[in-house]
Amino acid sequence: MLFPTRVADYASRVLSPAKASRLITEASSLDEAIFGGQDLERITTAMVVIAERDVSIDKVIALAMADWRDLLMAGGLGTSDWPTRLADLLVSEPQP
Repeated sequence: MLFPTRVADYASRVLSPAKASRLITEASSLDEAIFGGQDLERITTAMVVIAERDVSIDKVIALAMADWRDLLMAGGLGTSDWPTRLADLLVSEPQP
C-alpha cells in the first residue's frame, strides 16, 4: 500500500520521528485489499490517531489487519462525519 503523503506529514507532526517512520513502513507493507476499498487516507489517518494515544505500532497494525471497521471506529473515523474529521486532522499547520 502506498502511504498517502498528507497522512505521512500528519504523522510527522503528531508522533515521534521513530514512531512515525515505523508506522509508515509497517503500514506500507500491508495489502490495501484488506481494507475493502475504503479511502486510504481515512484508513491510514485512523492508524496515526490510534498510535498517537500511546498504542504500540504492533497493536495498530494488528488491528488494521484484523478488521478495518474496528480500526476506523477506534481512530474516530468510523461515523458519517468522517470526511469533515479527516479534513480537520490533515490540515497543515499554518506557516509563520
